[in-house]
Amino acid sequence: MADEPDNLFLQYLGRFDQKLDRVVDEMLDVKVRLNAVEEGFAAVDRRLDRLEIPHLRTATQQWVNTKMRRLGVTVHDCKARKT
Repeated sequence: MADEPDNLFLQYLGRFDQKLDRVVDEMLDVKVRLNAVEEGFAAVDRRLDRLEIPHLRTATQQWVNTKMRRLGVTVHDCKARKT
């Protein structure tokens, strides 16, 4: 009990700091996973370009757009992150 701060505010601040650290760690994991999805989509996109099947490419792009909209991610965000 000697390790805990006496001030209630400092206790709450410490808990907040721990929770914020967990959120940061989770966001890093999400970024890694999103990067893997982007790379996978780029590979699929390249393959579709070679096949030249316009309706399949359109359907795939619509699916990706739906997922990005649900996640609140824009193409601008993805391009800015790559640079």
